[in-house]
Amino acid sequence: MRPDPRGWLFAAALIPLDAPLEKRLEVLAKFLTPDPSKMAEIGDAQLRDQAPVAKDPGKIYGMIRIAPPKGQCFTVTLAKGRRDVQVCKPTSLLWRLEDLDFEKSTFTWIIKTSPNDYGTPVTWKTPYTIAKIMPFDSDFYKYNSTPVFFKSCVPTIETAEGMPRKLTLTLFNNQKWLIRFPDTDTLLAPPTPPPEPEPADDPKKKGEHGEKKAEGEGEGHGEKKAEGEGEGHGEKKAEAPKPKEPVEEPEQWTINTGRAFEMNVGNLITDGPMPPGNKGTCRYVYDYYPGNNSLGRIECHHAGPLLYFYAYLRCMSPIIPK
Repeated sequence: MRPDPRGWLFAAALIPLDAPLEKRLEVLAKFLTPDPSKMAEIGDAQLRDQAPVAKDPGKIYGMIRIAPPKGQCFTVTLAKGRRDVQVCKPTSLLWRLEDLDFEKSTFTWIIKTSPNDYGTPVTWKTPYTIAKIMPFDSDFYKYNSTPVFFKSCVPTIETAEGMPRKLTLTLFNNQKWLIRFPDTDTLLAPPTPPPEPEPADDPKKKGEHGEKKAEGEGEGHGEKKAEGEGEGHGEKKAEAPKPKEPVEEPEQWTINTGRAFEMNVGNLITDGPMPPGNKGTCRYVYDYYPGNNSLGRIECHHAGPLLYFYAYLRCMSPIIPK
């Protein structure tokens, strides 16, 4: 059923086209549940209806209820790859975990209130955490990583009884992963700069009889041939060059700042055993940039069954040493 065009005429007055974003969000919030100032969460009842969640957790969904004014229609642009939806009566629209921004754990819709409305970006926060992982038997290319979604991240502060600082990450199938932290943070040492190459020999050097050409170039009187090329008495053959030792490529890290700490990879406990001979490292920072302790990060290489693990963590603040 097509919306009443009179509703579009009324819609043009709902939000002035030149209204600032703050004002536009204030108007739209009245018609959204939850409104953008509140968390968008997936309730336990919704999760029970979405079994089995373990097959494709990215498809787990929550809902936003949109109730336009009577005679009004909204056009909603959802995640990339999904069609726009026109809403003319109270309707619940779905958002999925795969729609979430990896860094911010948010999702954004564009809502238009009239044909002439360029649209208002409306963003909801969620309490969820996303990690990027690669299985141990994959190639180390970060674009090959797949997301893992955690429905909660609970910090445990170090206690007098000796309990270590840790974060407990709970998957949507209720499986738990742990990140433990050492008693003392060890600052990551800055990378050792490569040795400077030795200066090349100057091809032109002044000798007793004037300038000497590069070895092997001259053929006249007083010019010295390259070692090993001459056939005269007393000429010295050139030694065979020594083979160069192979240079090990440096491991690529996302966390490489001077504020990072490192710890044993065994502090990340996932759902699989450590492969034999597997040695790795974890790096972590408490802030996204200096002074912003609301967003920490952790990155582990060769961690148990994982070749790569990387996550933004909003739950690190309580465990930061005072």
